[in-house]
Amino acid sequence: MIVYLVPILLTLILTLMYGCSNALKKSGNLGLTFTKTILLSFGLLAVASVWWFFYEIDGFSQVIGIGYYEGSFLVINLINAVILMILKKKQKLKTNKV
Repeated sequence: MIVYLVPILLTLILTLMYGCSNALKKSGNLGLTFTKTILLSFGLLAVASVWWFFYEIDGFSQVIGIGYYEGSFLVINLINAVILMILKKKQKLKTNKV
């Protein structure tokens, strides 16, 4: 179970770190930053899906595992979108005060 969850948690942490570090820059574009986090999470979870396909022997378990990776892709990107919008809103409030 832990072996299966590590790629999901790693993807969540890496995309959040990348998105937050890029969004906090003054010249950061929200759409471009979100697109890059989507591509990063897609790449990481695609590698994890291929790994799971070869790691697990049972065909049903392979399909279910890859389905969970697809579901986690959607959830991770939803979390990234919400956090990036919050950061962008805070950034706008700071620039309006100055």
